[in-house]
Amino acid sequence: MLKALKERLLPGGARRSWNRWRNRFLRRVTARRLAGDLRRLGLAEGDLVCVHSSLSGVGYLVRGADTVIEALCAAVGERGTVMMPTFSGGDSTYRYVKSGPPPFDAAVAPVTTGTLPDRFRTWPGVRRSLHPTHSVAARGPLAERLLEGHERSETPFGDATPYARLEALGGKVLLLNSNANSLLHRVQEAMDWPNHYRPERYDLQVVAPDGLRTVRTAVHGPGFFQRVVLPGREEGEWRTLHMPWYGLQFMLPEAEGGELERLHPDAAQRLAERRAWLEREGIVRFGRVGYAPAALLDAARYGRRIADDLRAEVAAHPSCYEPARMEALAAARSPH
Repeated sequence: MLKALKERLLPGGARRSWNRWRNRFLRRVTARRLAGDLRRLGLAEGDLVCVHSSLSGVGYLVRGADTVIEALCAAVGERGTVMMPTFSGGDSTYRYVKSGPPPFDAAVAPVTTGTLPDRFRTWPGVRRSLHPTHSVAARGPLAERLLEGHERSETPFGDATPYARLEALGGKVLLLNSNANSLLHRVQEAMDWPNHYRPERYDLQVVAPDGLRTVRTAVHGPGFFQRVVLPGREEGEWRTLHMPWYGLQFMLPEAEGGELERLHPDAAQRLAERRAWLEREGIVRFGRVGYAPAALLDAARYGRRIADDLRAEVAAHPSCYEPARMEALAAARSPH
């Protein structure tokens, strides 16, 4: 009886229940508050912003994900544009396309990039691109320009895609309680990152206004294309650092510390110096939105710096990026 009462009062365990009740009663946040936090972070009327998010740390959202969408729309105003990745492939696009997915229908296809973009895709006035694996949703005066013809690009992050246009149009990237940043795939594409895509192309169907259409797209390889090879602490040791951690080491440090501590001190120092430079140059701004850590990036300037650094990493030890060796390093994540 006591056990049943405990499960009723504390579903999911005491700690999880405490966090839920603490958020609900002590960390309530409204759209008005979040909009103010976003403006203090640097988001302004008329901005174009791409949003990556994890809502769990923001606080108790009085209207759920709608609270954040309302805040974003208020912060950029009617002249501004909000976009979010609404990908379909989950953690492995390769497995997704090999599974024989149904034709991509932008109106109903589920989103694997989180609660916020899944709600955003159904928001009034939001459009979604027709790319079968890496669609993007957008709302605002630049939405059509961002999304037009995405499905005709043979790579999800090529020159004729929303991410290239985000950079060209002076857009920003908001990281809300998240170190995910799909702009890094655009950076990889622009600098011809080794192993970024599998050599073969895949034909997939999409539901277009004129009926079913077959489109051809490149697909990421499983896993190892996302890792950067860096020298480790021990003599002759190499480490592989996950691309978001390499590009975004300033977010969620508690999740990244173990990996960074295993790098050679010179490599770790380079990352620390780059963080300081990005902030000093005004390319990245840090703050809090609700109760969550947040960062706002200048997409084009950030992308150029990361691309330059990645070119230098590959040039320093190109043999490490041979597909078989890269895959083995990524799988082992240990000295070779």
